Amino acid sequence: MRFLMLCSLVACGCLDAVDELRPQEDAGVQRTGGGSGAGATGGGGVSGGGVTGGGATGGGVTGGGVTGGGVTGGGVTGGGVTGGGVTGGGVTGGGVTGGGGGSGGVPGSAVPPSSTTFMWQGQQKYFTGCDGQLAFAVGATAICYGHVDGSMRCAGRIGATNFGNTFSVTTERDVDQILISRNVGATQGLAQGMCVHRLNGTAGCLGSYNWNGQYGLGHDQPVNTFQAFTQRTDLIALATGTWDQICALDTNGGVVCAGYMFGNTPAAQSGSMLRRFYVTEFGTTTVDDVNVFRVSNGRSTCRVNARGLECTLGSMIAAGTPGQVVDGLRYGPPGPFGDERCWLERGNVYCTSGERFMNGNVMAMAADFDTTTLCAVYDDGSLWCRGSSEEGKTGLGSSAELIADTQVQPPGSVKICR
Repeated sequence: MRFLMLCSLVACGCLDAVDELRPQEDAGVQRTGGGSGAGATGGGGVSGGGVTGGGATGGGVTGGGVTGGGVTGGGVTGGGVTGGGVTGGGVTGGGVTGGGGGSGGVPGSAVPPSSTTFMWQGQQKYFTGCDGQLAFAVGATAICYGHVDGSMRCAGRIGATNFGNTFSVTTERDVDQILISRNVGATQGLAQGMCVHRLNGTAGCLGSYNWNGQYGLGHDQPVNTFQAFTQRTDLIALATGTWDQICALDTNGGVVCAGYMFGNTPAAQSGSMLRRFYVTEFGTTTVDDVNVFRVSNGRSTCRVNARGLECTLGSMIAAGTPGQVVDGLRYGPPGPFGDERCWLERGNVYCTSGERFMNGNVMAMAADFDTTTLCAVYDDGSLWCRGSSEEGKTGLGSSAELIADTQVQPPGSVKICR
């Protein structure tokens, strides 16, 4: 029944109504595979869902170019990933080791995630040639990125916080993940939020999209300065499905969530053995699913897997070359001429309406779910965008639409390598 309702919503363009389809019994944690366990209880006293199965089969995902925990066939060879070349949560053989340690180097190309190298929303860490720290995000009224000098720079507006129509230095430093919500209010910018994860293991959130207490502060009121998601310093990364809840993973594999179905203070969920999880559009946390390599920024509508890119809204046909897709997303206002899908593979951005950003080697891309803004980072650290510029978020001094790929930050701006 939910599938039929969802299809009807897509057909009529009423995508916002999807948020209303989350019954409370969907609360809890899922694992792919067999087995069962006790249900997770949210901070708001909602329980159910249960824990199911999990783990890899045969050490990796076979078919579609991913085998034995590495990328073969359709994967990256030579300077990339070969055979079982993914170890310790990182990528070896292509210049990226350990998935986090080390510094310096020169970026070569973005390495696709895999069954053993999960990639979080709002960041790109795996590159040939260096250990990555690329963080940037696009929202309905703001664009933010991590600068080479360690600062986080933003343009546009998040709630009552106005960054201006040129990129300005914020109070945040040393961020390695940026999440920005879609616009959920009738007034532009007054119902948006953002959260960041920092290299020191802390996280903070800002803005007015705290209606469900998803910032974990014990209330549902807007905040105009970054407030700690938890007081902990052992967080690895953040995740969200529709921004109705925010979740985090700690170094011990523990998962904490706040927001819809979880309450307004961070509540412990079932932990992860493989240090990976994502939040579905129905608000459930799915841990240790080795068949999903990453989900799309802002809203987890699309997933990169062994077949390429698959999205739950719009066409279900897989896009991209299996084993080569680095990231993928769906963006644009719903309607007959909206709902475009784009994906990054081998340094190129392909969309359902044609190729984009053809001026260089693309390392990462991001878009807003509801507007026409699409942005990409080249290997020289420049930031390029196209589409709408609500609140001057593209940083060029106005809100004029960019009808073609346009450089909005010069080379040497976006931090790629640690």
